[in-house]
Amino acid sequence: MSGSHRQFTTQPALPMRANIPWYFRLASAWITADLRGGYAWLRMLRRYGLLDQCAPFSIGKRTVQVPLFSTSLTDPQLFNYYERDAIAAMLHSAEAFEEAPLLIDCGADVGLYSLLLLERGLRPANIFAVEPNARSFAVLAENFRTANTATSLFHGALSSMPGTGALMAPDYDPQDRAGFVEFGAGELPVETIDSLLREHHTQPLLIKVDVEGAELAVLEGARGSLARASAFTVQFEAHPSVSARTGSDPIECLQLLIELGAQSWTCCEEASGQVFTGVRPGKEFFTQIRPDKIIDVVVSSSPTTFEDSL
Repeated sequence: MSGSHRQFTTQPALPMRANIPWYFRLASAWITADLRGGYAWLRMLRRYGLLDQCAPFSIGKRTVQVPLFSTSLTDPQLFNYYERDAIAAMLHSAEAFEEAPLLIDCGADVGLYSLLLLERGLRPANIFAVEPNARSFAVLAENFRTANTATSLFHGALSSMPGTGALMAPDYDPQDRAGFVEFGAGELPVETIDSLLREHHTQPLLIKVDVEGAELAVLEGARGSLARASAFTVQFEAHPSVSARTGSDPIECLQLLIELGAQSWTCCEEASGQVFTGVRPGKEFFTQIRPDKIIDVVVSSSPTTFEDSL
């Protein structure tokens, strides 16, 4: 295990604006036009705290509140390629389900991933969205207020067993999105997917797990639900910096899902749009894929070929 971390300090709630402020639109226009000074202007806005607020952005027919400090938010095409291939694989998998699935969004942040699935046609029976960061959770709750879908929101974390934890920030990335939960270190409630879904039985499951190193523990806590489900598709993140910090290997998540009935999987790199096939469960993950890539791994109980959807 390498690296260091500190506990997240209490941060003020993010104000939610009715419109995008002019100075952010100006920075976006500069950057889009590739004019000198755009990124310097953006850094100045961040330094003076002017990005510590949310503004409404459109994703299709939906409007969502997004923190202005979010990575790549100045790119007008961001929502078109945000986890594009992984989302396409999830949707393709869900088309084969015989009934509406439960969507479990672990590490939901402000809800963008789930809302993009809804915008692109997913009709889940229920959404369970889990987020440990308090100020992200407040934005998540606002964004789901008009989702027109049954939702269950949980301000806390997931693991292999119930308990409590503390939200920590790694030394390599202080942003909200990189926070991870240290089990047993604080008062943040921790549950399992099995406990969240105890009233549900054989419905198909769509599970997204982006929890900065606790992916295997989250899946261990979903064993019963995955075993009972009529079908499942799971997306988890393989992040080389996180693997170095935790000493874990993302291949363990794939091995567990195969044990529970997975038959197909694919790997997508969001930054390049590149899709990797042929990852073998018997070899270390980052000996098969270059260790400078952040990968979304989509795994299904169906023998579906995901590449047909990409």
